[in-house]
Formats: sequence, structure tokens, C-alpha cells
Amino acid sequence: MSTTELLRREWTAFRRPGRLIALAAAALTVIALGLLFTLNNHSSCPGPCPAVPVAGDGSIVSDKFWFLHRDLSREGSITVRMTSMTGTITYPPPKHDQIVAGLVPWAKAGIIVKDGMRQGSQYAALMMTGSHGVRFQHDYRHDVAGSAGGVSARSPRWLRLTRSGDMITGSESADGSQWHTVATATLDGLSDTVQVGLFAASPGDLTLREIGLGGAIEEVRFTQAVGVFDKVTVEGGACRRAGATR
Repeated sequence: MSTTELLRREWTAFRRPGRLIALAAAALTVIALGLLFTLNNHSSCPGPCPAVPVAGDGSIVSDKFWFLHRDLSREGSITVRMTSMTGTITYPPPKHDQIVAGLVPWAKAGIIVKDGMRQGSQYAALMMTGSHGVRFQHDYRHDVAGSAGGVSARSPRWLRLTRSGDMITGSESADGSQWHTVATATLDGLSDTVQVGLFAASPGDLTLREIGLGGAIEEVRFTQAVGVFDKVTVEGGACRRAGATR
């Protein structure tokens, strides 16, 4: 498998079997208190779950992650300012006790619109990544690049997702005043009430190590991403409260 194919597989899913995704739950909870009020483990369904979604390259996607969220109606938006993105990398045996600071290229932190808590439900997300700048991704297959570079307290990133019916638009700004549209996605049949909120995720850092005679073994470094947000604004929230699903 080529390096390009491996990288593509990293961004097409929030989590694949055997890979670790870690969320910065504590940080998100502190800064979003009163705006995004339910922290969910997106790991089960209240009823029958839909089939596990399949990405465009045929790989299976396991839609399982944590995020901080609230209801959003058919017309509305979420806007945040992101001031930091950091992470850690834990090495596998024999260096499994070695933990270093750093982000893998497709670590993600940002904002997301999700059609309920069902596995495989539609979504659109706008995020910062470890090495690929701002990205707009939706429905496990689609990826559009925004501006390049990183994020810091001196150079924050403003992110916005706007919903109008079935259309979700991702926009970014350097100052919160001048906005640039990254992309727009149409999620056909989107529910009247969806979940909107903050998320952070980091896939396992995959490396192929040669072992001789043309063979190779797959090594995965376990990783974590932490995003720091403020200036969180949600407009168009529905009256119904978001419930916890575990």
C-alpha cells in the first residue's frame, strides 16, 4: 500500500478498528460550559444501529467517538475561536512507556454537525489538523482543504459551521470579522434537529517497518489531541434538550 493511500485512510474516518481516538473532554467542558451541555460517548444506539458505513475506498468505518454537543435546528450556526492544538504520542513496545509531545499529521480538533447519535449518521466537520491546516470533511469520504499552517494564541483560528436546511457550510477567519468559505456540503434528508458541538480526535500513527525478505509489519503509535476553544457561540438551537447516549 502506498504512503498516499495510508494517509487517505487516516482522514476518511473518525475511528477504525484497532486504532485509538482520544478526546480532550476536560478542556472542552471547561470552556464551553452553558453552551454545549452534554458530553456523549458515541458508542451505542437507543435502537437498531444502521450498518457500519463504508468509505469511498471500500474500507470499513467505525463511527465511534466522544464530543460535546447540543441541539441545532434547521437554520443556525456554531462559531468558535481556536487558540491551541497540542497532543501526545505513546510508542508501542519495546518503548511503550515513552510518551512524547506532538501531533500526528491527521490529528483533528474543531466543530461538527452530526445527524443524531446513531453510528453511521451523516456529519460535516470543520477542523484544524496536525499538519494539513484547516479541513472541511463530511460523510466519511469527502475532504476539502482550507488555509495552511497551524494555530496558536498569537495566531488563532476562527471556525464556523452554518446550517440552512440540508446544506452545511464551513467557513474560517483569522480575526472573526473577515470570513472565507472553505466548502459547502449537502446532507440529503438531514433531520430537523441535529447535534452540533466540539470534538477532538487523533488516529493511531501508522508506520510500516521492513523485516527482511520483502516483508513488513505494521506499528501503531497511540496518540491524543487537545484543542482549546473560546468565544463559543451557537445560534439556532432547538428547544429540545440533548440527551446522553452511552
